Amino acid sequence: MNIMMTLTVKHIRNNMKRTIITVFGIVAATALITAMLTGIYSVFSFVADVSIIADGNWQAIYEDADSGALSYLKNDSRIEMTGVANDDLTISGFQMDTGASDRFRVGNIYHADNQNLTQMVTCDYEGTLPESEDEIAVEEKLLKENGLTIGIGDELTFTEGYRSIMEEGKIVYLAGAYRSAESFTATEVCTCKITAILHENKPTSSFRILRGIKSGDLPAENKTFITLKKPDVWSVHTIDEITQNAGAKLSEINTEYLMSIFAFDLPYNTVKAVFRLMGLALAIIIVSSVIMIYNTFAMSLTERMKYLGMLASVGATKKQKRATVYYEGFLMGLIGIPIGFLVGLLGCFATLSFVGSLIIDSKMVRGISVSMQNIPVKIHPLIVVLVIFFAGLTILLSSLLPAIRASKITPIEALRQSNDIKLKAKRLRVFPLVRLLFGYEGELASKNSRRNGKKGTVITISMAVSIIMFLCSFYFMDLFNKANAYEIEIPFQVFASAALDEADRLKEDLSKIDGVSNIYVAEMISFSFLNTDEEGKPRITPNEAVRDPAFLTKDYQGLFERDPSIWVIPVEDDTFRQICEKNGIDETKYFGDTLCGVLLNNYNHKKSKKAVFHDGILGQRLFYDDPKGNPPAVTITDFVSWDDEIDEYKLSPKGSISVYVPVSMFHEAYVNNVDPADLQCTFGLQCADHEAVQKKVADILEFDGYHNTSSSDIESELIIMKTLITVLKTVMYGFVFLIALIVIANIINTISTGMQLRKKEFAMYKSVGMTDQGFSKMLFLETFLIGIRALVIGLPVSALLSFLMYKNLSSPTVAFELSLPVYLLAATGVFIVVGIGMLIAAPAMRQGSVIDVLKEDIC
Repeated sequence: MNIMMTLTVKHIRNNMKRTIITVFGIVAATALITAMLTGIYSVFSFVADVSIIADGNWQAIYEDADSGALSYLKNDSRIEMTGVANDDLTISGFQMDTGASDRFRVGNIYHADNQNLTQMVTCDYEGTLPESEDEIAVEEKLLKENGLTIGIGDELTFTEGYRSIMEEGKIVYLAGAYRSAESFTATEVCTCKITAILHENKPTSSFRILRGIKSGDLPAENKTFITLKKPDVWSVHTIDEITQNAGAKLSEINTEYLMSIFAFDLPYNTVKAVFRLMGLALAIIIVSSVIMIYNTFAMSLTERMKYLGMLASVGATKKQKRATVYYEGFLMGLIGIPIGFLVGLLGCFATLSFVGSLIIDSKMVRGISVSMQNIPVKIHPLIVVLVIFFAGLTILLSSLLPAIRASKITPIEALRQSNDIKLKAKRLRVFPLVRLLFGYEGELASKNSRRNGKKGTVITISMAVSIIMFLCSFYFMDLFNKANAYEIEIPFQVFASAALDEADRLKEDLSKIDGVSNIYVAEMISFSFLNTDEEGKPRITPNEAVRDPAFLTKDYQGLFERDPSIWVIPVEDDTFRQICEKNGIDETKYFGDTLCGVLLNNYNHKKSKKAVFHDGILGQRLFYDDPKGNPPAVTITDFVSWDDEIDEYKLSPKGSISVYVPVSMFHEAYVNNVDPADLQCTFGLQCADHEAVQKKVADILEFDGYHNTSSSDIESELIIMKTLITVLKTVMYGFVFLIALIVIANIINTISTGMQLRKKEFAMYKSVGMTDQGFSKMLFLETFLIGIRALVIGLPVSALLSFLMYKNLSSPTVAFELSLPVYLLAATGVFIVVGIGMLIAAPAMRQGSVIDVLKEDIC
């Protein structure tokens, strides 16, 4: 080790406080980088596993493949499994003669070869999967609900056919929950051998019986599933090549699974969006950390100025002087990076443990093995390399400017140390009112804040950037919350439907169920302006007059292009009157001869001062040119504002155009267009135990003489989405919290180290008689001035960057709004944190005399 390195090590040991602060910055940066990269990789790996459990082990589906295409797919070396399922809807249902309730003895049947069943059965099961058309696998729940005591090896007799209802003169095939209005058409009576009993297999959750097909049989209507041997980031490209070579019709790709393995070329550039967000987060982490670590290197360089000058006088080259700073960063990295990596892994483990418990409680991974009862932390070698690279890059950027400055130090500059202060006298003039208001200490504080040169600029800029990092991170979170259309707010957990003329009786019976706390009208009608339906067939659309962009404010100009629907939501008459009262609207005009509604002048279900619509839309009608068989026309008469206390506002999806009408008037108008026998009343039940309430609702609908009934446990279907949103928010808020910690540490470190470098100055004040009270007053006023300067820079820049973020990342369905409370909190927090930094440094500044400080300087 040469003399330069030896002196660097000695300097590090002699300044342990600053060394600890520097290492802390490196640890914080490395921990954040580790937690983010490892967390994303672990979560995506877990999503891949869950995707297989939930959807099956496949990457692509082909529709109606012929024998040539099937032969190619089975022989392609890139494909591990090729399975075929019969897609003939006329044999998609079954009915059993067990004496049980219709909703238990009627269901759907899945026909597939053994290879496809291997792909689709991901739950635990007993026995072996069917290999021929005479063999079946059944859900254990089916046997229990029908009171059957048979098992593997026994035979089960059932009638095969299809479930359907008639809509507009067309047959609509059914799957899933039983509906009282459905009919069953039989095709044949089958007796098959049970070879496997399944325990809630999620990929085939709509089917209660899985039946084999003849080996080598290729149904005319089929779906062919392929499983790649080595799914990777290029899987979409691989699937495209296979599709082209096989000459098959690609029906679907497993987007969720392919996204979880970071496959490129997915629709909507999902993976690219993830990498963009990850890059943005990395940039925020690195910039925040660089500022904090740079300050310590800069202060360290100032303290070493003299001996670097002396080394220059005896022949030290620029390269050697620059190397001392890099060597210091290297030593700090050797300590900080491993510790930061371990801390990051621990933080990642704690976060994923919490997130994992939420996912398990949500039952979104029901039926998985015990080994998957949490989200495991997974470390890929590439992750380790990336952590070291980005942490090293952070240290390099932090030490770059100090290293350049160190290389330029000359003996004369080191002895003089005058580079930091180059001010003319007139710049130190203070407005007379300052001394009048704050005394001599105020005048000193004002002058000090101007003549501290680069040190003062570093402190101000560092604090300003810290403010910018925090406010921009918070705005990103706020933007995500507003634009996130997947956050579900529906206030009820179970819904029940019956014939419209049975509405009053049904509502009364539902209100008697134990555990039901509230009942809502849940008859949301969507006026869809899409020209085709889900199957791509043309359909009649409502009149377009109401969707004039001139009715939209400038913040929402693209709304009608983005949102293809307008929702009409009937609410109880009393609730509608309450809405009118809260918005100062005369309710009487809504209970006349014309169906009128109020338009929610809000799109994202968040309080906002910016309107979505102009007054021009008032008086417009939402209607179909041909009213027969369609919802009734609604005249938009008034605006209403978002109110968190009105649950009925949450009946329509977040991020939707919503019109509210009184339910009595809605039904009265609807029966003029549609045969009342075809109409249903639907109620949403708010309850705690949704599973128990759903069972009681199903019994009421089936055994109490209701017609055209249906019911569903909405909470069980939405709980997965709610859990994923909670998980995402936990991760993002955790990120903002950690950024805030780095910001606070950066400000305190900057202030305290800045004070440390002014020991001579403070000793001089003490030597000329400044009291402790005057000293504290001066520091307080300096704190105030520093905070003001940082805020003058930080707040406008934060607003500008937030606006640029809005322009680049948000959709046109979110207005640009800054949160005034958050900006006030940031401003208050700056003064508090700066004050803490001053309090930490002040006691040390008051100790010792000018002689002691000069002795220390000489030594």
